[in-house]
Amino acid sequence: MVKEEYFLLEGNPIWLPEIGLGIGCERGTYQGITQKWLYWYDENGQRLLTPEEKADAASRRAQILAEKLRELGIDPDRYFKKFRNLEEIYYV
Repeated sequence: MVKEEYFLLEGNPIWLPEIGLGIGCERGTYQGITQKWLYWYDENGQRLLTPEEKADAASRRAQILAEKLRELGIDPDRYFKKFRNLEEIYYV
């Protein structure tokens, strides 16, 4: 906005130096809906993940780690249960 008049900025994403982020539009899926969405971008132009995408990525990494542990003869479920119990004790 310049002098109370909006004007179109070229580029995608558009860098917003005041907040140190870019904002842009691209097709994606969020909460099961696929369409064009606005996303935040870092200074390198990389789109930041949504919370849902972060959770999916963490789940995939955990599955890969569990598979590798099983290949080594380690039961990750056994150790997860122990860790979970320790976590519950820690947060009580």
